[in-house]
Amino acid sequence: MTLSELDRMRKMSLKDVDKSKVIGFGELKVATSAPVEEKVLSVLDKNINPYFRKTKDGCVVKISFSNNGVTFHENFMGIFSKKV
Repeated sequence: MTLSELDRMRKMSLKDVDKSKVIGFGELKVATSAPVEEKVLSVLDKNINPYFRKTKDGCVVKISFSNNGVTFHENFMGIFSKKV
């Protein structure tokens, strides 16, 4: 996978993605003890779009990433602590 292909995937919208090729949360297995670079390469080697996942009920969601030191779990849990 090239950087341009990865960038194209990042810019896709929910209506653009082929839902039959999106994997579910938990379906992607990577070595948790591996360095981040190896984990990323493992995903890219499988030609999996890292920006989309399916929920248990088949709903496709888009994921974005940030290099701010905050984990996905911390961001996700933060959604529930904010008052609307």
